[in-house]
Amino acid sequence: IEIDVQRTTDGHLVVNHDIDLGDVTDVADWEWARPLRRRIRAPSEDGERAVMEGWMVSKLTLEQIKELRVRRSDQFGNRSKEHDLIYEIPTLAETCDFVQKMSDSEKCLRMDQCMTKEEWLEHRNRYVLKFGRCRPNPDV
Repeated sequence: IEIDVQRTTDGHLVVNHDIDLGDVTDVADWEWARPLRRRIRAPSEDGERAVMEGWMVSKLTLEQIKELRVRRSDQFGNRSKEHDLIYEIPTLAETCDFVQKMSDSEKCLRMDQCMTKEEWLEHRNRYVLKFGRCRPNPDV
């Protein structure tokens, strides 16, 4: 299973594809969140650091993130919004518990083998990136 994991400012791991919560949650609707909007340079798919602006998971606490509710991004056009504002951003532990319950296996998921997407991009960027493809660099 491949999921994207982000670290909160207080060190908790949450499952969210992007480091920015603005497109997929109601964070902009919360008065307390308005001053937390930031502009940062973050690792990107091409190996460079891209400038991003929004409400970064890494700048919010788990308590703050748990107040937010998920909603469909505008980029999904005419998809149903019937589930908007029902669900919260799950922690990695909650997601692992869910997956464990869904599988009929006694096998444990190994939490010690997880890394955040940012950590993965930093790790991956230790390789030489050419023509949009990652090629291992044996000298690293």
